[in-house]
This record gives sequence, structure tokens and C-alpha cells, in this order.
Amino acid sequence: GTHGEIVGDFDNNTIRVRDFVTDNVEEITIGPAALGHGGGDAGLMNAVVSAVQGKDTNKSSAQESVQSHMMALAAEKSRVTGKTIVMDEFVAEIAARCKE
Repeated sequence: GTHGEIVGDFDNNTIRVRDFVTDNVEEITIGPAALGHGGGDAGLMNAVVSAVQGKDTNKSSAQESVQSHMMALAAEKSRVTGKTIVMDEFVAEIAARCKE
């Protein structure tokens, strides 16, 4: 971003937050990651097993998951291009690419 940066150092379990305006740097120590993708893999597998067992433990629907991924992709495109992304247009663009 233009106001600061966040840098994750997962080898040392820290996150460094730097404010470009004040040059203030805060280092945050995080707990050790629980295996792959910071514990995310285990969480996904637990959700799959729970679903197979008939337990509804998912915190979001598939639609909400797709929407959040689309927002992340749009945010990255905005960061790279420096332009505001109109979500309806962005989603239509992605859908058109998927049909190619």
C-alpha cells in the first residue's frame, strides 16, 4: 500500500507492520503455524470430514467463499493497476475468461 506495509516472516513467527508516514514499526510475534498453510490445510480437512459426517460446521457457504476470493483477486488487480475495480464488471470479465 501507499501508507505502510505488512511483512510476514513465518520462519520466525513474526509479522512486521510499518507505517510509512510515521516510520513506526511494530513487530508482532505469532504462535507457531500448525502444519501446511499456517494451519489452514488442517482446518479445511476438518471441515471436509465434518461435512462427510453430516455435521454442518462450515462458517461460510460456497457462494460466500467464491465472493471472498473474487474480492481478493479484485483487490490484487487494483493494487497492481492502481485503478478502482467495479465488482460487477470484474466478475463478468472472469466469467467470460472461464468460458474460453
